[in-house]
Amino acid sequence: MLSEKEFNLIRLVSTSSFLEREEFSSDNEYNFICELALDMYSRNALRSQLKEPYRRNKTGTGPRYNIVGPFYLSPEAEGALSFENFVSYKKYHTQPSGWTLGNKIAAAGVLVAAISVIIALFSG
Repeated sequence: MLSEKEFNLIRLVSTSSFLEREEFSSDNEYNFICELALDMYSRNALRSQLKEPYRRNKTGTGPRYNIVGPFYLSPEAEGALSFENFVSYKKYHTQPSGWTLGNKIAAAGVLVAAISVIIALFSG
């Protein structure tokens, strides 16, 4: 399952294959998104035809990267685009708890049986 930041990055990459500094409010935010994109690239959630889809900024000032991209989406990432927002994506991918009514009744039955055995052992 994707995190909210990853989900939003997929939305961003679906509209523009390059991550540009001008789209972000600070160098730190841009650096974070670039690192996230490269991490998703290493996990094949994002893909690129280039071996290294980035160019480092070696000037010593500004963001760590000059260019990040071009990226295109993997089939998993394209599937995430079918959801309106992260909340609906999360609801769809959340696993239901294993603590269902049937499991609760079974646990209560085991507890009653264990108490009955203990009472039987001590009463005679």
